[in-house]
Amino acid sequence: MNRKFLCSGLVITLIFALVAGCAGVHPLPGGNSNPTLPADAIRLPEPRFESDVPVEAALRDRRSVRVYAEVPLTLADIGQVLWAAQGVTDERGYRTTPSAGALYPLEVYVVAGDLMDLPAGIYHYQPDGHILVRTTGGDQREALQAAAVNQTPI
Repeated sequence: MNRKFLCSGLVITLIFALVAGCAGVHPLPGGNSNPTLPADAIRLPEPRFESDVPVEAALRDRRSVRVYAEVPLTLADIGQVLWAAQGVTDERGYRTTPSAGALYPLEVYVVAGDLMDLPAGIYHYQPDGHILVRTTGGDQREALQAAAVNQTPI
């Protein structure tokens, strides 16, 4: 068999495998606009898109805080932070955070312990649908703190 023909066939096969593999691993964003929700999914309140604080003022006044309010976060507060971190911004599936090739490899989880509207557990944020899905029940904060070499939680 001709060596040139063999090499050409091998290259074409590798390209086909690469393209087929990438297409199956990374679906395009904005796929199913009406996905079936998991039974334990928690739909988050719609995020706010308007604010009394301009972005410039928020950046200027930003400071780290080590003393926290006694009032637990609400589901609306959590939803707003999650949307700001990875929320979907249009029907094509683009998000608030940029990603090369729109692959969005980062995943966001919430570890809940003492919240008003959310039972204790670990939740996975699913931007498409703006929902939380519980992955583990119960208060996992102490176990997570131990796994993080007992660093003080925020």
